Amino acid sequence: MSKKIVCMCIVACCVVFSLAAQQTGGQTEPERTRTIEELYLSQNLELRLIRDQAASADWEDRSMAIQNLRAMQNEGRLTESNSGAMIILEEMAKPIEQGGNTRNFNIIRREAVNLLGDVGGKRSKQILMEVLNLDRDSLVRAEAVYALGKIGIDERGEVLTQIMDTLHSENVKPTPNDNFAYAVLLAIEKLAKSSGGLKAVDQLGPLNELLRCNYKQEVKRKCKEVIYVLLQQ
Repeated sequence: MSKKIVCMCIVACCVVFSLAAQQTGGQTEPERTRTIEELYLSQNLELRLIRDQAASADWEDRSMAIQNLRAMQNEGRLTESNSGAMIILEEMAKPIEQGGNTRNFNIIRREAVNLLGDVGGKRSKQILMEVLNLDRDSLVRAEAVYALGKIGIDERGEVLTQIMDTLHSENVKPTPNDNFAYAVLLAIEKLAKSSGGLKAVDQLGPLNELLRCNYKQEVKRKCKEVIYVLLQQ
């Protein structure tokens, strides 16, 4: 009886080793470990389509990508926890490296920045601060600064500091951009309401400076309103 048991065990072991050999025999080298982004996008057909549209050299395809992302946001499916969509949106907000920074492409980038402001959250805030700091297109920068005010997250005051520094850089130009300055003023107004006002009175410096610079009267009037609001808080 014991001999039969031993024989059965030997046969079972042979079968197990044979199956293991069949499963591993065809693998000559290990697969490359995919990133979280690749794994997420590979499992989501909708995002794969949007990613391809966003990467296109055709501005109409990129416009369609923005429309699809906007539809997701309207349906409540585009939040900062949606890592795949946020990666696409971040890339769409950046300048195009190889000769694609035409007016149409910059309009799409401005729409991407606007959408980041609507999505909100800390990740959107960081992306927008990078756009404000590095971008050269005045319309995109104006949209970025306004979006930062709309998000309203500034616990340590770094957003307001960067906005004020950016305003100073605009003030010293021979012909400063009125649209950008007005967007800055609206953003400061929104941030002041959400974060409890200025952290220090010396932050008013760029605003007082604006009143002496070459801006339209409409911008200067808005600046006086913002200064008054800030001093009341």
